[in-house]
Amino acid sequence: MDTVTVGDAATLLDVSTETVRRLIDSGTLPAVRFTDISWRRIEKKHLEEFARSRGITLDWSKIENQ
Repeated sequence: MDTVTVGDAATLLDVSTETVRRLIDSGTLPAVRFTDISWRRIEKKHLEEFARSRGITLDWSKIENQ
């Protein structure tokens, strides 16, 4: 499973981490929880589908060099 962090998703979507968390909490953006302490990850395919459905082009180079 190829995933990104909430922070990386926020960077890619050009929104705040709180916005990404709200999208996850509302079920709009699927995510998986890796531990009980709220580490969430978003599958790249779900992020791509979310962005595509809203006409957003993801620039993966924003996070590749981190």
